[in-house]
Parts: sequence; structure tokens; C-alpha cells
Amino acid sequence: ILVCKNSVMESKIFGSILKHTYQDVDIVPNFDELLKQIASENYKLVMVDKKLNGFNADKLANAINEHNASSGVKLKSVIFADPEDGMFGGKFDAITKYSITKADLEKLAKKFI
Repeated sequence: ILVCKNSVMESKIFGSILKHTYQDVDIVPNFDELLKQIASENYKLVMVDKKLNGFNADKLANAINEHNASSGVKLKSVIFADPEDGMFGGKFDAITKYSITKADLEKLAKKFI
């Protein structure tokens, strides 16, 4: 699982929660690093905050599509955003609200892994 939230502290909290269930959880500090990790590693799930500085839905969708075309592992994607925001147009596997409980975060990860 690859996690990139709006702040490094949020990413660390999410990473810590997910590490209770999943061994391989990485966090990255910014959008550019996120794109580099997607290109160079095989993840099953990426969780990204729309509020992230430099967030670009098209670049992220392209990076995921390129990963999926060249890898045997299909990368699933969850975006933390306003679920009513129509800007994503089916590019990602799930859009979920910014505030999420520990249990809901674990359930969300389990759904895609």
C-alpha cells in the first residue's frame, strides 16, 4: 500500500494504522514522490489526498494506467476528496471522504487488497 496524505503527519498516522494489518505500507511526502514510487514499485493500492499540494488527477490516472500496463499487479486507487466532486470521472477505484475512522480505513484497504 502506498499512502500520500496532505501532511506527512497524516500519512504517518494512516501508515501506522494500516501496518497493523498489512506488512508493506509505504508513505511518501509529496505528489512527485508518489508518481516516482508508482512508476518504480509494485503496489496493490494507492491512497491519495486530493488536497495534496500539486495534486493532478490526470497525471495520477496516467501513472496508474502505465503501471497497470507494464506490471502483473493491478494497482487500485482511493482518493480522499469530497465524494460529490465530479472531477474524477471514473478514473479511480474509489473516492472517499476526507475524515475516515480507523475501522473504515482498514475496511477500505481490505476491499481493494
